[in-house]
Amino acid sequence: MKKTIVDYYNILGVSRDASFADIKKAYKYLVLTKHPDVNKAPNAAEEFMAIIRAYNILRDEGKRAEYDAELDAQRSVLDKIGFRYACDTIAKKSSNAFKKLGRIVKNIAGSKYSADMAELNTECDIPPEVMAMSRMPTAELEMRLRVSDNVYVRSYAAFALGVKCDKSAIVTLEKSLRDPELAVRQKVVWAIGELRMKKSLPMLQQIYENSGTAMRDAALKAVFRITGGHGRVYRAMINERNGETKSRNEKSGVYLERLSAENKILNV
Repeated sequence: MKKTIVDYYNILGVSRDASFADIKKAYKYLVLTKHPDVNKAPNAAEEFMAIIRAYNILRDEGKRAEYDAELDAQRSVLDKIGFRYACDTIAKKSSNAFKKLGRIVKNIAGSKYSADMAELNTECDIPPEVMAMSRMPTAELEMRLRVSDNVYVRSYAAFALGVKCDKSAIVTLEKSLRDPELAVRQKVVWAIGELRMKKSLPMLQQIYENSGTAMRDAALKAVFRITGGHGRVYRAMINERNGETKSRNEKSGVYLERLSAENKILNV
């Protein structure tokens, strides 16, 4: 059986197109934080040696080119396997999703929030890369979310923390709400929702009240995941959203009536 190629880019927390300067910067940081003298984890020595191996390969242009070719060949095989797995998974998830939706509709029949709950109770598509990252130690994912210069690495790290549902990551996730990239902040909010910690509700409500549309939607879905569509915070957010929608519709109606009246005058 052919040996699996280790993803050295993942080990260093850099992208495939990272420059030598980016690789060197990531390596220096990891040497400082992952050295066995500092890192007291049981597998610290093994993890540190993996970092050194990764750097030795990626810093050399010839070795890196050869490694990239081997990595691409392996990913081509994994993609074919992953496609078959994805087809089976999608079929199972679709069946489970319909069953779950049926139970929800049955439980909330007659509720004025039923339409909103059906809208918010949607499955999130999780890429295979994120599923693979979710098997990494929580501390490793937290480090990538905090220090990586690559927006995709930070975004995927937040996504993976949500998949792991490790509540010890809540402090890092809350701090990452200040990330400059919207895509990262959205994934962080999603991950907080997956942790289902009620103490996060006031913070999510504040995000909803002080953010743009994308973050408001993310915060509302996170609150739904935590509360199951019940409770004061969820009702307040839903009522506010429905009120804004009604207000926009009313303003649109008034504008259309005024425009129609003006057209009639002009046509006289």
